[in-house]
Amino acid sequence: MKARSASQFLESYDARVKDSVADLAALLRKEPEFFGGLVHACVEAGKLPMARTVFDAVCNAPEAAPDATAYTAMILGNCAQRVPERALELVTRAHEQGVELEDKTWVYSQLIHSLGRVKRLADAEKLFAESLVVVYEKEGQVPRVLFQRMVEACGMCGEMERALDYADEMAAVFGSQSADHREDESLVGHLISAAFSS
Repeated sequence: MKARSASQFLESYDARVKDSVADLAALLRKEPEFFGGLVHACVEAGKLPMARTVFDAVCNAPEAAPDATAYTAMILGNCAQRVPERALELVTRAHEQGVELEDKTWVYSQLIHSLGRVKRLADAEKLFAESLVVVYEKEGQVPRVLFQRMVEACGMCGEMERALDYADEMAAVFGSQSADHREDESLVGHLISAAFSS
């Protein structure tokens, strides 16, 4: 589905999509692959309620189930709207249905960031530990961005010492760009970002 046609669809059928789940289910029977792209387009257009309507229509239709594109878009959309609990529910549901999320590193990094923004550091730390296992199994390496997001999450929660603990762990895994990794420009940037986001 081209971006232009998706945008035209959203503009032309905004009210219809919101009000007519039956029409969506009928469309699903004809073109089930359409929905992942439509959910993604709704999220990209900033229309998360509409994306939820479309996503729920897919969930309630016996002919198909949400695909990786739909799940990933909904998870990231809920993160952007600071609704991490809903995003976490979707991660669990996708896992239960055997759906492999797209770009797990990015999904987990956004979930950790979203949890930090709403001051749920314990949940962010739990998810961080889980993400290290899941992403390593998938990609064979631990992405630096997950550590960076934890540094930010700690800072957003006012836990600067904890942020520095994660910085120490990050330096142990990846090395440092400076003699004293606590003076690392990249790390300082993440700490400043966290402080201003809190």
